[in-house]
Amino acid sequence: ARKTILCELETEILETINKIEAFISEIDDSHMRRIVHLRFVEGLSWSEVARRIGGNTEDSVKKTFYRFLEK
Repeated sequence: ARKTILCELETEILETINKIEAFISEIDDSHMRRIVHLRFVEGLSWSEVARRIGGNTEDSVKKTFYRFLEK
């Protein structure tokens, strides 16, 4: 019974990951795609995302993301 539950959960997780990746791939702006990927797929903090991207502060990356969501 536990194996069945684990298999069902794994399937659900994989489906969710596929939906997230499909959403990200549809983002026109490559800079925004990278922000979303680093933050929500790799699970980095906003400060880590800013460091990875370079030339951005934590606040600027967050603001850029939230402006994107408002569109």
